[in-house]
Amino acid sequence: MQTLLLLGGLGCGLLMLLGVYSITLRQTVARRTELAVRTALGARPGTLLWSTGRPLLISLSLGTFLGVWLAYESEALIKGFLYGATAAGSWVLFAIVAAIWATVLLAVLAGAWPALRYQPSALLRNDY
Repeated sequence: MQTLLLLGGLGCGLLMLLGVYSITLRQTVARRTELAVRTALGARPGTLLWSTGRPLLISLSLGTFLGVWLAYESEALIKGFLYGATAAGSWVLFAIVAAIWATVLLAVLAGAWPALRYQPSALLRNDY
């Protein structure tokens, strides 16, 4: 049973990784002209990565805050409904949040990485 739960969790993590990667990559491709102009004007690679991944990281921060808050608030409610149920320790919640953050950061970096390889002259010549 534990193996099945572990495989299900890994499968969900992989789906999350692919979903966030595809969203980031789509946003990067849609903004390639803007990123090319910013590169031509001297934007640093870190600035380009931050501008591409910032909306997702803000959403992740808000979701993490609300998820942890709801987990702690619903602990007493769950114990009241389920006889003998105990809540997982804080370390389990921390491990889950850390795994989600690591997965999303990896997906954001992988999806925004093409922005660093854009050649501004080629993109701007083709777009205008």
